[in-house]
Amino acid sequence: MKLIKRLAAAASFAIAACGNVNAAPIISVVDPHLDAYVSLLTPYTYTHDLRSQLLSGMQIESASLVVSLWDLTDVLFPIPETLNFSFDGASGGTVKDVALGGADYSLNVAAALLDDGMLTVTITAGCNLRLGRVCVLPQDAIFDKSVLTAEVTAPVPEPASLLTLSLGLLGLAAARRRR
Repeated sequence: MKLIKRLAAAASFAIAACGNVNAAPIISVVDPHLDAYVSLLTPYTYTHDLRSQLLSGMQIESASLVVSLWDLTDVLFPIPETLNFSFDGASGGTVKDVALGGADYSLNVAAALLDDGMLTVTITAGCNLRLGRVCVLPQDAIFDKSVLTAEVTAPVPEPASLLTLSLGLLGLAAARRRR
């Protein structure tokens, strides 16, 4: 009888442990060897690839992007910049007034954009002064690096698998008791 109680306790512990879902971060860093110049005429595009880190059945629950930018031209022209971000072709957010010394800017990323495990980011700068359709005072910034952090959850075993595990353990206990 003690053996059956021990096996039942072990089975209930195993079932409880299997039902836990733990979120674990997956991180992708894009850091070009040379910092990239971003302006109205030269947008910068890069891709975060999470596919090698995602295991089968993992789901991305949430994601955030931290982009490091700085502005060299603030020394000569202290005019605030507006940088627009697009994620996989859709609007992703805006950063205003990039700091001369550099700073990290956080943007939220919709988890649905990461269904394929990849995120393509395009950064474009605005224009401070236009004459007609011509920009005579373009905005610019320097892209340093980008860090994408995705929170993922591991798959939870379905109830039928847990029931099979429990019945197998009870069968082992019954077979042991017969002996």
